[in-house]
Amino acid sequence: MKKTKKNYVAIVLIVLLLALAVGYAAFNQALPISGTANANANWDVKFAAGTATITNSIVDGTTENTVEIAPDGKSMDVTVNLATPGDGANISVDITNAGSLPAEIESFTVSGDGFSGAGNTYTKSPIQVKVPTVTTGDELDVGATKTFEFSVEWDPSATSNTNVNETATFTITFNYKQSGVNGTFNGTQNFTNSI
Repeated sequence: MKKTKKNYVAIVLIVLLLALAVGYAAFNQALPISGTANANANWDVKFAAGTATITNSIVDGTTENTVEIAPDGKSMDVTVNLATPGDGANISVDITNAGSLPAEIESFTVSGDGFSGAGNTYTKSPIQVKVPTVTTGDELDVGATKTFEFSVEWDPSATSNTNVNETATFTITFNYKQSGVNGTFNGTQNFTNSI
């Protein structure tokens, strides 16, 4: 009888172990998640090729003014030659969003050695760079184009001294970011100008 009891106990223990193993297997499942993420957008805010124009000096015989957009459209070089007080040139260029992401202006600056700004006029005596108001947050939708214009002038009030030999180099910078997203992807367009 002792053997029979031992056999029953052994059988019960084996059944319990099997039950525990089956129970563990029933509550131990892997739930895999797989997926694919594709990013197919492109960022392409730039100066539109062939859209830059500049007026020649108003004074006859002055060296011609020039404007040139870089092949990648990310910068534009301008050279303005001024002859007398009141002389100046107007520059115009289109900025286009040729990418697939909406853009907006994050910041806008005019900088250069010796330049100081007040309102929309930036001056290095006697040279003035005048720009229209550019508003942070201005949007440039996909496929849209905006025209930016500014002027470079010899201060007309500087008539007391016309014997001035002054060179001013300045940079106008547009910093664009993706519209509607607080991200870190930025593009920059620069005018690098010499006068």
